[in-house]
Amino acid sequence: MKLTERQKQIRSAIEVFMVEHGYPPSIRELGAQFSMASSSMLAHIRALERKGVIRRKKGKSRSFELLGREGLGAPVKVPILGRVAAGPPILAEENFEGSVTIDPSLIRGSKLFALKIQGDSMVDAGIQEGDLCLVQMAETAENGEIVVALLDGEATVKKFHQTDKETLLVAENPAYRPIRITENHHEFRILGKVVGLYRKL
Repeated sequence: MKLTERQKQIRSAIEVFMVEHGYPPSIRELGAQFSMASSSMLAHIRALERKGVIRRKKGKSRSFELLGREGLGAPVKVPILGRVAAGPPILAEENFEGSVTIDPSLIRGSKLFALKIQGDSMVDAGIQEGDLCLVQMAETAENGEIVVALLDGEATVKKFHQTDKETLLVAENPAYRPIRITENHHEFRILGKVVGLYRKL
């Protein structure tokens, strides 16, 4: 039987939890993740059981067993490559710092990497210091898209804007002025487009 989008998300969340912790989540933990009462989550779990996607042992709180995988994507491990500024550009540390496991239903595209945000120049776009910025590798962008750009050897997160006359990297904080790309810059290129955020509360 076909799964609803919510059921796909719950099933994937169970798998992500098991990958990260080595054991299944409880009903309460799943409910908290989806801002859902335990009774409501239990109804979804029972629906997944009826559809043959998961199996539970009676009387145990952490007894999920994953069954069929048809139509479901595996959790995606996104490498954390370093840090990037959201403020005055700072040198990105292009060293592997681990990885973050993402539910595939929450992201699109491939060739993803993550960078840790420093600074506050993108707060009005909902990007805060300490966030992991999920980036899809790309060399071009459309106006208004948030990009990771390399400028004279330093990386920064900004909103991309281009006209026939100029290229701008625009902050989402009125305290920061746009960065105008001029011939004085020895290097400028787009590393990728921001497609999501990972934030621990």
